[in-house]
Amino acid sequence: MAGQYNSAFALVKQLALAVGPAVGGPLGASLPGPYVVTFFLFSLGISVLAVRLGRQLSVVQDQPWRAKGSLVVARGSVEPVGVEA
Repeated sequence: MAGQYNSAFALVKQLALAVGPAVGGPLGASLPGPYVVTFFLFSLGISVLAVRLGRQLSVVQDQPWRAKGSLVVARGSVEPVGVEA
């Protein structure tokens, strides 16, 4: 499953890098008003989607360090090795 998620993320990222400038450049240069509105609407839509999907996560999915047998090594800030407090 992790490999599928990583490959899906890589695909979306590469598509955005390839298609974004090709579409956004001419649109921003010729129609700056609609460009800003489109950018705002897409950003708002992605934010709403993220919040809605985030509410569907279980506690373990949202905070993996709480799982028994978790493979999370560390969370938060870590002091550098060799620094004494």
